[in-house]
Amino acid sequence: MNHSRLPRITDVTKSLEQADLLNRLLRIALQDQPLNRVMEQALDELLTLSWLKDQPKAGVFLSDGSGCALPLTAARNLGPDQSALCARQQFGHCRCGSGADQSERLCQDARHNGASTADPTQGAYTVPIVADQKMLGLLVVHLPPEHERDETETAFLESYADLLALLIHAKRRDLSTDNAQGQLRDALAETSGLMGTIKSHTIFSQTSVDGTITDVNDAHCRITGYSREELIGSPHRLINSGHHSPAFWAHFWKTISSGQAWRGEICNKGKDGQLYWVDSIIMPFLNGDGKIERYVSIRFDITERKQAEEALARMGRILDDSSNEIYVFNAHTLRFTLVNRGARTNLGYSADEVADLTPFDIKPDHTAESFASMIAPLLRQETDRLSFETCHERKDGSRYPVAIDLQYATEEHPPVFVAIVQDITERKVNDARIERLAFYDPLTDLANRALMADRLKQAVARAARGQHKVRLLYMDLNRFKEINDTRGHAVGDRVLCEVARRFATVTRESETLARIGGDEFVVILENVTEKQTLRHVDRLKAQMAQPVTIDGKSHSLGVSIGIATYPDNAQSPDALLQLADIAMYNAKARGGGYQFYDHDMGQQLARRLQIADRLSEALTSNRLELHYQPIVDLQTGRLKGAEALLRWLEPAWGWVGPAEFIPIAAERRMLTDIGGWVIDRACWQYADWRKQGLALPRRLAVNVAAEQLEGDNLLDSFHSAIDRYGVPASALEAEITESSVMEDPARAAEILSELKALGIRLSIDDFGTGYSSLAYLKQFDTDKLKIDMSFVRDLLDDPNCQAIVSATIGMARGLGLSVLAEGVENTAQADHLRRLHCDEAQGYLFGKPVPPDEFAKTWLRAP
Repeated sequence: MNHSRLPRITDVTKSLEQADLLNRLLRIALQDQPLNRVMEQALDELLTLSWLKDQPKAGVFLSDGSGCALPLTAARNLGPDQSALCARQQFGHCRCGSGADQSERLCQDARHNGASTADPTQGAYTVPIVADQKMLGLLVVHLPPEHERDETETAFLESYADLLALLIHAKRRDLSTDNAQGQLRDALAETSGLMGTIKSHTIFSQTSVDGTITDVNDAHCRITGYSREELIGSPHRLINSGHHSPAFWAHFWKTISSGQAWRGEICNKGKDGQLYWVDSIIMPFLNGDGKIERYVSIRFDITERKQAEEALARMGRILDDSSNEIYVFNAHTLRFTLVNRGARTNLGYSADEVADLTPFDIKPDHTAESFASMIAPLLRQETDRLSFETCHERKDGSRYPVAIDLQYATEEHPPVFVAIVQDITERKVNDARIERLAFYDPLTDLANRALMADRLKQAVARAARGQHKVRLLYMDLNRFKEINDTRGHAVGDRVLCEVARRFATVTRESETLARIGGDEFVVILENVTEKQTLRHVDRLKAQMAQPVTIDGKSHSLGVSIGIATYPDNAQSPDALLQLADIAMYNAKARGGGYQFYDHDMGQQLARRLQIADRLSEALTSNRLELHYQPIVDLQTGRLKGAEALLRWLEPAWGWVGPAEFIPIAAERRMLTDIGGWVIDRACWQYADWRKQGLALPRRLAVNVAAEQLEGDNLLDSFHSAIDRYGVPASALEAEITESSVMEDPARAAEILSELKALGIRLSIDDFGTGYSSLAYLKQFDTDKLKIDMSFVRDLLDDPNCQAIVSATIGMARGLGLSVLAEGVENTAQADHLRRLHCDEAQGYLFGKPVPPDEFAKTWLRAP
C-alpha cells in the first residue's frame, strides 16, 4: 500500500475494519478444523466488511491437484442454481477459469460469460490463491450493484488471498503454526504502517473497555485543550458536551458493544468549555478469546463545517419563517426545489405535494410562452431582477394577489430562479380603501369632487377627439338648509343619502353622478343632444317631486339645475364647471328648475368677481361709508335712535348698493372684517358727535351678520371700539336676523348673552321672514323685534299681512319687547301701526339713510 498521502476517511474506515479482520483470520488459523470449514469461516469474516455486506456473495475454488479442474470448496450466498453451476469449473473456461489458468486478478463488470447464468449487472473481484508460484485456487467476491472499486480493496483482497494460501498450505503440508502466525504478523505490519500514518494525521485516541483513555495523539490534545497526562487514565466522558440525548448514546454503546464499528458525528467539549464537532469512527478490537479488549477512535475536526451547516440551517429557518413566500425552482425543469413554510401554508400544499409543482401550477394565468417572454431579459442578462404583480392560486382554487421579485442564479448548477413573493392582499384592500376615501364621498358613496374632476377632464378630451358635446349638470337642493338648521346635521345627512340614492336610480353607468360638497351634485353627460339632456333633467326633478321622509317626518325639497355645454360655453373642464355653477345660481334665483348657461350670466359672474376684488380694496383703503337712518317714536314722532347702514362709493362705478355687494361679501366670508369696521366706525361717529356737543340719539344700531357669531371677533370688536372711543355700551344696539342666530343657536345664545352682559341691547331684524322658534326670543334675552318691510308694504291691502303684524305686536308686548316697523313710507301705514300700538318706526316717511353730517344737521341739536 502507498502511505505517502494523508488517508481519506473511507480509507481509514476500511483499514480499521481490515486490520480487525486479519486479527480474526489469525484466530481461525489457530483452530484445528477441516480445510473446507476453515475456508467457510474465512468467507464469513470477509463478508462482514462494510463495503460488501449489502448483498454479500463469495466463493473459494480450490484446485483438485490435476491442474484441470476447480471444485467449489466453500461458498456463501451463491444460491442453489449458481452453486450447482459452479460446483466444478475447468481451468481456462469462463472468466473464473481463465483467471485461475492465467493466475491473474480480474475486476469484472460481468461476473461470468459462456454458460454461466449469474446476474450480469453485478461485478466481481476474481483473485488467484497462489503459494510458491503454484496455483492453489481462486477467491471470488461478488460486488454490490454500481459499486465503485478502488485499489485499497483490491490490495486488501490480494493480502487476504495470500493469507488463505498460507492456511491452505499449512493444512496440506503441515506447516507449523508459528510459521503461519509469523507470516500473518507480517501481513498485519502493512496495516500497522497505515495506522501509524493515521495517528499522525488524525485525532486519535484509544480507550479500555470501561471507557478509560489509554492513548491519545498530539492532535487530540490540541483540540481538547488537555495535556496527555490529564487525558490518559481519565474517563472519556471528560470531554462529553451534554449535547447528545440518552437515546443517542444508547445506540452508540449497543453498536460498539456488539463488536461493530460505529460511525457518526459527535459534539465534544474542550477544557475551555468551547464545543467542537468531530466525525468519528469507533472500532472495537477483539482479543484471542473473541472478547473486546479496547476501542480505537479516529476523528476528524468538522467544527467549521458544522458551524457553516448551522448557519445554513439558521438561514433556512429564517427563510422558512419569513413573512415573505420564497420559491426556488430549477431553470431547466421549472420544478420547485425549495418552497418555504409561509408559501406552503398560504398555498395549502404539503412539502411533498409542492415538490411536484411548477410555477404554472400556482400561476394559472401564465403559459410557457408568456413565461418565456417574461424571463427573456433575465436570461439575456439585460437585468438582474424582474419585479411584477400577479395572482397565485391556492390548492382550493382561491386566488390572492402577490408582488414578485424574480432573480436568475446562473452560478448554481443547474441554474435556478429565486422568487421572493409578498402576499399583497392586505395592501390591495388598503389601496382600495384609500382610493375609495380619495375618490368617493364617504356619506353617499358617490364620486367626489376629485373623481368628478378627473372624469370630466377625460370626457372633455374624448369629446375633443370625437367632436361631440359634453353637458354638465350642476344641482343644488332647495330648502335643504332648513332641514340642517331645524333638525340637525344627522337628519340632513340621511336626507342627502336618500337624494343620492334617488339620483343614482336615473343615472346610467356610462354617466358620472357625483356629490361635490354640501347639497351640491353633478352629472356628466357625454355625446347627448339638448333634448336628451332635458329628458335627464326631467328624471332628476321627478325624483325630488316626492317628499323625503325621515323618522316619520316628511321634508319637501326641490332641485335647481344649471347646465353648461362643451365646447359651446367653455373649452376647459374647470371653466365648464364654473359656468354650470353660474347657471345653477340663476335657476335657484328664479325659484328652482333648470337653466342653461348663456353669455349674460358670464357677464354677471365677471361683475361679481370685480365687486369681490374691489370690495376688498375698499375695505383696506377706507373707502366704505356709514349712512344713518332715523328711528322715531310712532306716538310722538321724536327721534329715538339711528341705524348705521353700510354704503360703498366706488370711484369707477359710483354707488354700489348693499343688495349687490353684501351677498358677495358673505360668499367670500368678508363680513367679519366688514362688520368689525362698521362697529368701529359707528362708535367713532358717536364719539365725534359728542365732541361736537350734539344731542345724541338714544340708541345707535349696527347690523351683525351670521359669520360674526362664529367666533370671538364680535365681542372683541365691541370691546375694542367701546374702550377706544369711550362710548357707553348702553348706547349701542346689535341687530341680528332670525336666520343668523338659527345657524348655531347654542353658540349664538352664548355670544348674545355676553353682549347683554356688556350692556348692549339686542333686536331681531327682519322678524317674520325666518323660521325660528319663538322660544328663542326668550332664550336670547331680546329687547326689540323689527317687523320686516315686506309686511309693512302690504299692510293696508293684504289681510294676511295685517294679521301677522298685529300678532307680532301683541306677542312682543306680551313678552315685554318693544316693536319697530321697517319700511314705513306713508302716513296711512304709520297711522295703522299706531292703532296696533307699534312702538317705533323707520322708513322714507321719516327719513332716508344719509351721510353723518346731513343726519346731524337734520336730527341732532346742540343741548
